[in-house]
Amino acid sequence: MTRAGFEGGTTARTSSTVSAYQQALTPVFGFLVPLILVGLVLAFVLPEKRIADHRPNEDEPKAPDTHSTGREPKVPAAD
Repeated sequence: MTRAGFEGGTTARTSSTVSAYQQALTPVFGFLVPLILVGLVLAFVLPEKRIADHRPNEDEPKAPDTHSTGREPKVPAAD
């Protein structure tokens, strides 16, 4: 392709590129809009479930510390 041929067809090529994107993206947005609307309706309609807030009792054994090196951390002395 020569430079003259490339420059001469930019308007037609740009127009066909824009048309191709439009034809390809229109169905995508057509599917996304109802999907987003259904998600929003479900978000407002479904009851909220709190994440489990489990505070261990003093009677329950504590989980072993797997990151411990066996030494107590050094705490600076208070002045």
